[in-house]
Amino acid sequence: MTTATCEPGIVPDDEFRVRYTGPTCGCDERDHRCHLRWFDPIPCQTTDDCWVDETPVPHPIERPKRLRGREFKGCVDGERVPACDAGHCTLKALKC
Repeated sequence: MTTATCEPGIVPDDEFRVRYTGPTCGCDERDHRCHLRWFDPIPCQTTDDCWVDETPVPHPIERPKRLRGREFKGCVDGERVPACDAGHCTLKALKC
């Protein structure tokens, strides 16, 4: 069984940015601890295939069927807007 922890150097400094797929260390305000999470890429054809999950850290998810066709309102629904880029869901950050 493999385990992982959040620690300095887990992601090379030149890649130190918000990561929406793959390994991501994020702190959870609920328990005041940092956790290593892995987010698989979400395939998409259009932005309508994508949505945002804010917990435990912001990451793209497949848009729930009940929200298909609903426009994501930036700075109202959240500061990160779902987008489809190169066939995978991603998030675009806004300055609200």
